[in-house]
Amino acid sequence: MGKQENKLSIDLSDNRNVYKNTAQDYIVTTRDKIELVLLKTEKCLTNKNAWMTPFGLVITCVITLLTADFKDFVLSASVWKAIFILTTISCSIWLIYSFFILIKNWNKGNINDIIDSIISEAKRDED
Repeated sequence: MGKQENKLSIDLSDNRNVYKNTAQDYIVTTRDKIELVLLKTEKCLTNKNAWMTPFGLVITCVITLLTADFKDFVLSASVWKAIFILTTISCSIWLIYSFFILIKNWNKGNINDIIDSIISEAKRDED
């Protein structure tokens, strides 16, 4: 079987101006393909800002450890200090992981990546 030629026809009413620019590429795809690409892009963009929360927590915990004089209140002072040390270590690990994700997604999520992803999804459907 020969390859079918895909054609797109648009019916324009008489009250519209039509300008022809033949150097443009047309991308024809379905709504679900675009939603899929945008969801992946949204994940990349939100991951780029994920370092802010653990960074703030690490700074807060470090300042608390450096300046606080822990007292006995419900728990002993040594337990409070241990809680803050463990929290600082946990948030530091979270921060390192967030920086890794930031570096991984550094060049992703711009307009050209979105367009390239839409085109690759459309080409995948043709094959």
